[in-house]
Amino acid sequence: MAPQRQRQRQQQQQRHVRRPLSSRKLDMLYLVFFTIHIPIMLLVDLGPLWPSTLRPQISRTLHDHMAATYNDKFFADPPAWFTWYLYIEALYHLPLSMWMMWAIPKDHVMLPLHLLLFGVETGITTLTCIADMGSWTGYTTKQKNDLYGLYVPYIGLAVLIGVDAFVRVRNQILNGAGAGAGASLQAGADKGKKA
Repeated sequence: MAPQRQRQRQQQQQRHVRRPLSSRKLDMLYLVFFTIHIPIMLLVDLGPLWPSTLRPQISRTLHDHMAATYNDKFFADPPAWFTWYLYIEALYHLPLSMWMMWAIPKDHVMLPLHLLLFGVETGITTLTCIADMGSWTGYTTKQKNDLYGLYVPYIGLAVLIGVDAFVRVRNQILNGAGAGAGASLQAGADKGKKA
């Protein structure tokens, strides 16, 4: 049985053609996003989960700024369900974002699947926040627009990642191959230009 598994692994590695990062424009965008996302998570979003004695002052300052500047209830007086979203961010987003920093440049075979999960989960949680904000009373149109300006681009990126990753995973399944077969939306657009 072991030799058969070894042969299967060798066949998969032969099918897995790594593409240079410079040829993967969306992956470069995702890499920039995850690079920025990690310190934002650690210093802003996950600040309330830090033990008070370990929490850096900059985290408190940024958190207080978000609450004061945008009157964002998720920072000022979060509902109970939002605290669970913070735990999802700490236990899933943060480790995954760190893995992405390694996996994207390597064009890891599991990259499309993890991007798909990230896109779906991020889209659902962000949409929940946007829907909840819509019910907040006592906000001017400008205040709500400022809040939407923070959250809507995030859901836009989640949708882009999700759709791109779906196409990649679909291609991997249909072609029975590794990441090289998981061509992204960008690759499809590039093929269309050449045709």
